[in-house]
Amino acid sequence: MVKCEECGRESEERKKLHYHLRTHKLSQEEYYHKHFPRIDLYTGEILSYKNYDDYTNKFFEKKGNLSKYIKENPKMKVRQVLGKMLKSRSEQKKLVWEMSDVELRSLEWPSKKQLENIYGEEGSLFENLNARYKNHSDFQLKNDCGKIFIDTREQKPFNFKDCEVEVTALNFGDYAAEIDGRESSLHVERKSLMDFIQSFSSRSIDRLEKEFQRAEVCGKSILVLVEKDLNSVVAFDRMPRTMKFVRATPQHILHNVREVIQSYRNVQFLFVKDKISAKQICKTVLLNEHLFEYDLQYLYNSKLLNVG
Repeated sequence: MVKCEECGRESEERKKLHYHLRTHKLSQEEYYHKHFPRIDLYTGEILSYKNYDDYTNKFFEKKGNLSKYIKENPKMKVRQVLGKMLKSRSEQKKLVWEMSDVELRSLEWPSKKQLENIYGEEGSLFENLNARYKNHSDFQLKNDCGKIFIDTREQKPFNFKDCEVEVTALNFGDYAAEIDGRESSLHVERKSLMDFIQSFSSRSIDRLEKEFQRAEVCGKSILVLVEKDLNSVVAFDRMPRTMKFVRATPQHILHNVREVIQSYRNVQFLFVKDKISAKQICKTVLLNEHLFEYDLQYLYNSKLLNVG
């Protein structure tokens, strides 16, 4: 039951409370600012209201305010705030797994590299969530040779000149590999920026999720490799040429990405600089399937992947 702070009436759900507020001639924003004011922890100003979930999980009005707060406050205080942010998100999203670097950076939270600096050896932000990735400290590349398979539907495939290549129909993704006569468990789904946006819009994501589910049943992992860096993807609504053909917002697309990451252990996303980087990364990852046990975006951002 949800109680109206104006008159004490109880509603079965929050949606009905919001409808009830009309009798008091109050908007949702006015109601929550009056009875449940929340302030920006950096500026001290009251937070704007878009919807209930956004408001109750927001600690800073602008993403940049979080960065300023981290720079200007002791690490212990920063850890407390980050802990509250994660607790709030965990309760809302029912998180099970530790957050990936893609999730963190798409929310404009501190990256894993920054979190390492904030926490040092004094625990982890995600200590109460299930570990998902191996510690990068024991990371190494093990293999640089093998056979790469390219799906017949790939229209402009990567040109891997320095290894054996076979064009064939793949059950999952656009690229796969064979190492020492054994089929790799990792497949790569290659995406340009436009293809990525279209694939993870509300109209198309169901098809991809079915592919992720089939791959999971077959014991296969899928890396969605996007030929655009994450900073650009977060701000693709500022690209006039892209927005001519797109209605979805970065927030909507990246929300869907985060939902997929938490729902499917066999799926990762990696955003790289350009096609050249994507080609090099594609080969490296396919021939080193064990890399999927690590947070690949973190490895890439930390320049730990060999991209020539």
